[in-house]
Amino acid sequence: MPPEPSFLLFNETLIFQLGYVDSDGTSNFVQIGSNSDATAVLTINQTSYSSHIHVVNDTAVPAGKRLWLKVIADSTGGAGSFPEIRFYYDDPGHHVSFGVSGDILGNFVQVSGDAMTGTLSFFQGTPVGSTNDMTLGDGNVFDITGVTTINTIASKGIGTIIYLQFDGILQLTHSADLFLPTAANITTAAGDIATCYEYASADWRCTYQRADGTALVSAGLTGITEASGNDNTVALGAQALDSLTTGQGLGNTAVGFDAGTAVTSGDYNTLMGEKAGDALTTGDNNVAIGTEALGAGTDDPTNSE
Repeated sequence: MPPEPSFLLFNETLIFQLGYVDSDGTSNFVQIGSNSDATAVLTINQTSYSSHIHVVNDTAVPAGKRLWLKVIADSTGGAGSFPEIRFYYDDPGHHVSFGVSGDILGNFVQVSGDAMTGTLSFFQGTPVGSTNDMTLGDGNVFDITGVTTINTIASKGIGTIIYLQFDGILQLTHSADLFLPTAANITTAAGDIATCYEYASADWRCTYQRADGTALVSAGLTGITEASGNDNTVALGAQALDSLTTGQGLGNTAVGFDAGTAVTSGDYNTLMGEKAGDALTTGDNNVAIGTEALGAGTDDPTNSE
């Protein structure tokens, strides 16, 4: 067991500074936080002393640096001679080691090669009013108030993930700095959530979820229309039921190229297949299934093929 660190002091107090230095262990000291409060006056009778260093803000220690604890003796009111301080184990040139318990280490995740076993909670910041060039405060989760269009979001640091819940209607403008799904502007609704990742400085890549569960774009089918206004008539396919006008032809369904293309006022026809019922004009209650079924056309309301 190496000897304990020793002090040769004369009626002094100690102040501590925490910081980091270059890899050589001594050069370019950078202080973290403020000076500690001073210890009680050191005497030959007291065996332990306490002091506290307050670090208000998170501090990232650059790669390759070493943590350093600096001890400063305050000789004010002392005997007038500068005290000698020596920390050593078996060699005066050795660094002092400070043990950290496993319970403390368990609160941290290693930079790599480790897995988080607890719950990851993101800090919810203060609600932010929307602006063209929006700046967020501390945190990762924000309520966005207001109706002003958002064009850009200020940098929070590359790799940052943020969650934005919108309280109302506003526009998110798609751009290289605010890259939105579908590469188009988005009009928000209350309860919608955008999740954004800062890919480069002030360059955000976003996903988006609507509160009502609807998609930002349709499934991509084309040629689907509701013919003749709100007459409950549905057409799927190029030129399907393309002759109907508003108020004419009720409840018709046509699926297929040119299906029912000549129907102008027929009601409740079901036409499925290429050119199915393409010669019908005013027939009612016809059912045609298959290519060119009822293609010859008839106005008999009871026809089916």
